[in-house]
Amino acid sequence: MSDGPYKSLKSQRWWKKFAKVLEMDVSSSTEIKQTLEQAIRQDFKNEIPPNLIKDFKSLFKIPSNHQINMFSDKKSEFILLEKLQINYSGYPLVETAIGFAQQALAENKVGDEAIISILSKTIYEQVGRKHRQITEHYLREDNSCNAQKVIRRSAQAIQTLDCKKNAMFLLSNEKQSKPIKYNGLEDGVPL
Repeated sequence: MSDGPYKSLKSQRWWKKFAKVLEMDVSSSTEIKQTLEQAIRQDFKNEIPPNLIKDFKSLFKIPSNHQINMFSDKKSEFILLEKLQINYSGYPLVETAIGFAQQALAENKVGDEAIISILSKTIYEQVGRKHRQITEHYLREDNSCNAQKVIRRSAQAIQTLDCKKNAMFLLSNEKQSKPIKYNGLEDGVPL
């Protein structure tokens, strides 16, 4: 008997766990969503250096006079973003975040609003990439019926994902919630 296509998925173990939960019929939508959020947080923990958030905070700080000049020259800020891109090269998720930071800078966003916007868009982009990776893998490796189920459940989890809430979580560095752990038959999915 096979362990399932999630075993041969070329991805990090937290995304393999997400694919496994998608594949299991007994997984509730809450459990799928929790596993997705944990995978996102693990990606950010492993792929985004903590100094990048600090750099974003200093770049997007609100001016002392609390007035935003829409016509100010942002040349120095864009140069700083280019330097960040060079300093953090080799991190695909960082490059995505810096691209969204350039967009936020062009839109004159400041403060936590700018950082949450950057992180939200980065989360959405990363989840889309992983969804496409899982989709392609299951269409290649598994039967059509099971692949369609996994793809549908993944798409539903992404639709219910609150990227802004997860971005605020990542920004505030709160402790992660523990995953649901089933110990026996009584701990199964609620009916």
